[in-house]
Amino acid sequence: MKKIFALIALVACMALSSCNSKQAAINDLRSLRDDIAINGSNYDVNDWLKAKDRFEKVNEKLNKYRDDFSYEESRQIGQLKGECIAEFGKNVLLNIGNKALNAKGEIEGIVEGVKNAIGNH
Repeated sequence: MKKIFALIALVACMALSSCNSKQAAINDLRSLRDDIAINGSNYDVNDWLKAKDRFEKVNEKLNKYRDDFSYEESRQIGQLKGECIAEFGKNVLLNIGNKALNAKGEIEGIVEGVKNAIGNH
């Protein structure tokens, strides 16, 4: 009887541990989404590379538990992944747009400077 109780206790502990680990993976994805949503507009190239690596590591964790997730958990994971991808795209495009605008401003400044220099002589 003690052996059966010990076996049941062991299985229960493993099940609880698995639930905590799979929930931790979902929480990691949520944390990444929140981080890039809040701070992504200030990221430089290295920050985006770190975010990409973090996304890949979270995906590896999630894949370990792929068969253990309920429909609702899988749906939540899909939504969080979609939001991460959207934030990646939005912020990268925003950063590129800002750099293009800055480059345009610099070019306009150069043209204006040349015109002023030629006009003064």
